[in-house]
Parts: sequence; C-alpha cells; structure tokens
Amino acid sequence: MNRNSRYKIKIALLQISPCKTAEENLKKGIRYCKKARESGADIALFPEMWSNGYNIYGRSFREWKREAISVDSDFVTGFGWKAITPIYLLTDHTDFYERYGWEFLCLVQGNDEPEMSRMYIHR
Repeated sequence: MNRNSRYKIKIALLQISPCKTAEENLKKGIRYCKKARESGADIALFPEMWSNGYNIYGRSFREWKREAISVDSDFVTGFGWKAITPIYLLTDHTDFYERYGWEFLCLVQGNDEPEMSRMYIHR
C-alpha cells in the first residue's frame, strides 16, 4: 500500500442524552452501539463525560471525582464486549493506556485539526 492510500471508516456520532446513573448509561450506550453497528459503523463516539452526564454542579469536587471510571472498568469494557469490538480510543496521552491492555495503533488527524492524536485499540 502506498502512503497516499486511505482507509474509509464509518463513524457514528452518538448525540444522546445521559441517564441518571452510570449503569443506566451503560445499558443505553450498548443499545446505541448495537444500532450503530447494524448501520455499518466501525466506530461509535459518545459525548464527553458520558459516564456521569456532567452531574457535577452543586456537588463537591471530591464527590464527583469518586465517580471517575478507570479504563479497565466494567463500564468501559462493557461496550466492546457487548456491542462493538474492537474498541478504539483517541487521546493525546502517552504511556498510560498501554498499562491496561490498549495497543497503540497509529496517529490520526481530523479534518481541520492542527495536531495529531494517538489512536489505540482494545481487542
């Protein structure tokens, strides 16, 4: 393959409202991932802070920080094992996700994005 070859992937942008709990968000998210897969999506992207839905206002930092989820939590891995596999992750972090079974795949750059991001895969 020459360096000008391009892969085409279909990305589902899930513009969905979060529920009241992480468990409800997981169930709803899996439903929408399955719909995305049935529509031919290779990747499903969730809104930022999907796990708690910005339920941070009027609460102490300590309280909502306790709700943070780890990359190897049931919440994260539940999506891949039940809906779309493998799971892909876009981030600017380095040397973090490898500790949790994620494999660096490549550098990617979105349209009109000045910087490259790292893409990881979890199989």
